[in-house]
Amino acid sequence: MTSPTISLHDAMFLYSWHWQGQFSGTIQFLPDGSIKKDFQEQNWLKWEFSKDASSILVRGRDGKITLQFNPDRTGFSGPAWNPKNKITGNRLQRLAPSSHPSEKPVAKTAPVPGMRNNDSLSRIEVIKDQGPNAAEWALTPLDRPIPAGIRQNLTYLREDLLDEASKAPKASPAAYTQASEYCDKLLAAFSQREIARVQAGYRATQADANQATSTQALDARRNHPMSWPQFAREESQRAALRESEADKADVKKQRIKVEWTTRAAQMRRILDDHYRQFREAMRLAHSSPAC
Repeated sequence: MTSPTISLHDAMFLYSWHWQGQFSGTIQFLPDGSIKKDFQEQNWLKWEFSKDASSILVRGRDGKITLQFNPDRTGFSGPAWNPKNKITGNRLQRLAPSSHPSEKPVAKTAPVPGMRNNDSLSRIEVIKDQGPNAAEWALTPLDRPIPAGIRQNLTYLREDLLDEASKAPKASPAAYTQASEYCDKLLAAFSQREIARVQAGYRATQADANQATSTQALDARRNHPMSWPQFAREESQRAALRESEADKADVKKQRIKVEWTTRAAQMRRILDDHYRQFREAMRLAHSSPAC
């Protein structure tokens, strides 16, 4: 029976996979961009999401390959580095929670995208319960996709919150003011993340485009009656050059992620402080004799 469709992010991180190509075995995709495998295959080094997050790119010393997942996220396929070959894969067993760090945060923050539809709670109670989870989504790493519509839901929730404050308040005016400002700061954080994500995509593409494929010294040694030992030596040197250039590009991409992590840490302190002020306003409202 076909499994229900899940997001590409969840399918990749919550399951192990069987890899079939020139080498075959079991692999795991890790959030830091590395790949854990149980077989010796040295050509591939890192993975990353494609720009539309519908497939992944696997980088090796010989360049990049694209692996396209099927709609129900139970398998993938794509060309190998050698054009004559093909790579396929199928999803294996679900990983235990302790074996992968990405599972717990996903479960924790899952309610946020639909939080506006929770009619059993007042809007200010929704902010109280789901505000920190929304902050986790806003500050999540750039290579991790966020739920579609979460920013729109947060905008609607802020407006519903203001309506509740004017028509049927469940807390003090100060609490509603703090809650509204907290929503504004969350929306600003989402905007900053989107800007950083676009900049990271541009700089990553630029880093790939700037990789050198030859050097003046290599080209100067070329001649038409090249012997096989000369050719083999040149191919080895060019392979080493490609690997070195790929490593440099990876360093530039990691620098982008570090910059966002640093900025996210600064925004987290601001958001945590404002959420603390909001909760304090809620406590003061409940402790007031007028309430």
